[in-house]
Amino acid sequence: MPYGDLGGGISDDTDLTNLWPGLALMGAEPAKVRDSLRALLNAAYRNGMFTRGLPTIQADELHSYEEGINCLAQNLITDFGSPRQLERAMETARGVESITGVNAAGHRHLRSSYYSGTRMATEDPWGYAKPYSYLVLQVPQLLVEFNGSPAARKYLLELADGLLAHRHANGGGAGRFFSVPAIHFATDREENAGRSYFPWHVFWGAYRWTGERRYLDPIIGGGSSQLMQVNANVMDQLDVRETFQRTVRMADDWPTDNRPGGRAANFRSSAFDHFAWQLDHDKSRLARLYTSQIETCAATEFINTEGSLWIDRVGVPTTELQRARLGGAALVRNSLYPGHTVGWNFAAPANDQSVAILIPDATRTRFTVIAYNLETHPVTATMTGWEVDPGEWEITQGVDTNDDDQADGPVTTRTARFERSRSLSFELPPRATSILTLRLKHAGTPYWQRPDLGLDREDVTLQGNEVHVRIHSLGGTAAPAAQVAVIDSHGRILVQAATPALAAPDDLHPKTADITLSLPAGSDLTGASVVLDPSEQLNEVTRLNNRIPLQP
Repeated sequence: MPYGDLGGGISDDTDLTNLWPGLALMGAEPAKVRDSLRALLNAAYRNGMFTRGLPTIQADELHSYEEGINCLAQNLITDFGSPRQLERAMETARGVESITGVNAAGHRHLRSSYYSGTRMATEDPWGYAKPYSYLVLQVPQLLVEFNGSPAARKYLLELADGLLAHRHANGGGAGRFFSVPAIHFATDREENAGRSYFPWHVFWGAYRWTGERRYLDPIIGGGSSQLMQVNANVMDQLDVRETFQRTVRMADDWPTDNRPGGRAANFRSSAFDHFAWQLDHDKSRLARLYTSQIETCAATEFINTEGSLWIDRVGVPTTELQRARLGGAALVRNSLYPGHTVGWNFAAPANDQSVAILIPDATRTRFTVIAYNLETHPVTATMTGWEVDPGEWEITQGVDTNDDDQADGPVTTRTARFERSRSLSFELPPRATSILTLRLKHAGTPYWQRPDLGLDREDVTLQGNEVHVRIHSLGGTAAPAAQVAVIDSHGRILVQAATPALAAPDDLHPKTADITLSLPAGSDLTGASVVLDPSEQLNEVTRLNNRIPLQP
């Protein structure tokens, strides 16, 4: 719609679009999806749905998250590095901290299950942290993932510690599933939460940031069923293949419909057959799984279209496709911490349906890609790194001629810098299976130890012969003085100016500077852009936010 919404009411629209980031990362019209998600989020802000980073309306712990905060998280994934989205995330991170506190037991918990940006009910029956309360932590978690934000990281770790202190609830000790209770803030009393939800992202984020294994206990304690909920490929990242293998040995004798994770009935959880394939490489498991899902989609097509039962969702499985094509899921409804190793784009006339992709193993330092080009012509595939460690990587490519997932013909080897938001291109031969292996050889500077300067389209305006630019510091460290330039379509610098040093946004408040560039008379601005650090002297978190087209 011209306003930016999708026609189902902005609140429900933002819930529906939880399905979109994973599709975009798999190569399904990524630019269109990114622009649509940005327009939807702008509509939510324009409609006054945010106050101090939280919902303007007072809502329960689930619907406070589904009032646009969920769409902000979607944009942080698809509009990576956008200053506008990151500074919105800073405001939401401040808002989330304001609804937490340290109680008499010394635990940090969420104080209310009924709040807005201006009001918070702390009396009974609202003064509880409930299982769905932790959904609202997604945005500050993504902010920490980007630049390590110490202010957000501090209270998020304290919340994880507070919840970990209640792991004894319902017998959830070692080797037992952790049933998250409702926690009364004032007394630290535990009660039956009613609706069940395991906020694994709280513990996974704490583990990712600290490396402390105690944060994994609630996840690993539930065995393979609970491990299957994590978006990342924990089988390899945590070296727990034996845990899954024991389940395979038991489950292969079970009726198909009763296997752990089901097959197609629950679109939010992962199906067991995907993990079984990772263990034994039997692709017939995936054939059965995908066939079942296709049949389910066909049977429910009417309900998912004209006969929709819920305006805020469609029941279409993407979890296994994300795991297979991306090396982990980016986002599934209420499964929040990104675990995707890579993303894809395909040069026209090819598209996301031109190449079948499987990633059987993936960690932050190594992974394998099996890619079959269905076209009768070569396809250029662009792979973008996401949940990978930065540095110099060794990349091999060859063709598998006997379906053993190994390259049989000549293998090419190259080294390249590869990291989050940086891309590599591959030419995939027609009607052939290409095997790509990527291994980190030399580690680079960690993301949190880098500065980041960024621009958004709203930050660049042209008035006469003057270009006004607002520059944002977004990284984990202070940004040194640099350069900003106007560059024409031939790559020539028309004008440039120095940018001042800027502090890092450690306090969750934006750090910006305004620069004016005076263009030479008669400058041809057709195809011109404003570019930060045009000589690429800085080692930034990302360069996706360094160039903005200049609209004459």
